[in-house]
Amino acid sequence: MLISRTLLTIAATLAFVGASPSFAQDAVRSACMNDIKTLCSAEYKARSRERVRACLQVKVDQTSDKCETAVRAQMAANKQDGTNP
Repeated sequence: MLISRTLLTIAATLAFVGASPSFAQDAVRSACMNDIKTLCSAEYKARSRERVRACLQVKVDQTSDKCETAVRAQMAANKQDGTNP
């Protein structure tokens, strides 16, 4: 299961690498809302995108497969684009 999750993450990251950071951000929002409400509830209630983003990046290994894939893709897109988180 760990291997398939890793392969899924790599494949999705490669698919998103060419995507803009804003596209990746939308993907994170739709893929991670349940994880955000569960793992980053204080940051979500504070309505702080930066804090939610940082929380998801720190807790990425605790998120659902779908959310982890989206978060890692956003991180890769930001790295390629040269933007910070």
